[in-house]
Amino acid sequence: MLLKIRPLDTVFFRDGKPFTMGAETWADGIFPPPPSVFYGALRTLWLSEQKDGISPANIEASAKLIISAVYVQIAGNCCFPAPIDVLENKERSQKVSLVEKELVAISNHASTSVLSTADDIEVEAPEPGALIKSADLETYFKGGDLSKIGFKQDYFCTESKVGIGLSKETRTSEEGMLYRVGMRRFSDEKTTFIVETSGLDLPQKGILRLGGEAKLAEFEQVGANTYSLPKTPPLEKGLNIYFSTPAVFENGWLPSWVDPQTLKGKWEGLSFQLSTAAVGRSVPMGGFDMKGRRPKRMFRAVPAGSVYRFKVLEGKVETLAQRCNISDFDLDKQGFGSAFLF
Repeated sequence: MLLKIRPLDTVFFRDGKPFTMGAETWADGIFPPPPSVFYGALRTLWLSEQKDGISPANIEASAKLIISAVYVQIAGNCCFPAPIDVLENKERSQKVSLVEKELVAISNHASTSVLSTADDIEVEAPEPGALIKSADLETYFKGGDLSKIGFKQDYFCTESKVGIGLSKETRTSEEGMLYRVGMRRFSDEKTTFIVETSGLDLPQKGILRLGGEAKLAEFEQVGANTYSLPKTPPLEKGLNIYFSTPAVFENGWLPSWVDPQTLKGKWEGLSFQLSTAAVGRSVPMGGFDMKGRRPKRMFRAVPAGSVYRFKVLEGKVETLAQRCNISDFDLDKQGFGSAFLF
């Protein structure tokens, strides 16, 4: 099932960073939002349609929801997070791909991955949240001309909202509690989110609540011909993994099936050796447990756009599916680790 979701107002999606009024004055968020935002919104929507509402049985049944992927549709084009390894020189006239070099990325999963070009090229990363069109991602998968790839960085705008904390006793403003929030709004009314879901019978269209402050968003089911996914070349020699949504691994930036010492691992019955990776700054991911009524465990997620390249030691990569979700802690069912294999 494909859902087109468009906010009707500004929206705010918190990352996992702590924010306390009085201690901090600026609350920034993350955009595009992680798939867990849509997972929670769609489960809440389904629960609101049930006879017994938010009962323990219905909450358990709502967990059948599966999100496979989340994209942004801009002017009819399906867009994806820019691969972290594709950078531009300062004049914005040349692009280079770091993971084409035979290097191993040493990452502490707290800062940009440690990679450098073999040439004397000073490079800069695109703005946070930068996207590329499906056709450009396909060019990247096939090792085509990177200069033809264009970054989309102006598809949303940030609007500041000023607020002030109120006293719980008097409901009047408190001194030192002034804060600002960076709200987001799509720049074009035709820009929407596309969410791939299964597991629950959702309404054909309607209104749901999305993100912080539970802002309203309209949704409707759409056909697969509303957008096109990039085509990946046949898997023949090596294995490359590009993540279009954040991924969560037990070992931080490293997939749990890769040994941290030898960088060798087995997955889907095949043996691999990690040769290169471009992994950006970790993104804290949390949430709220509706059943337990408490905050969920906080994870440090590998950001969307991260790329891993493996050498095949044993087995045939042709047996692998070229689209799947790869994340630990069963978070793949929530849309984390949506990956293209190429």
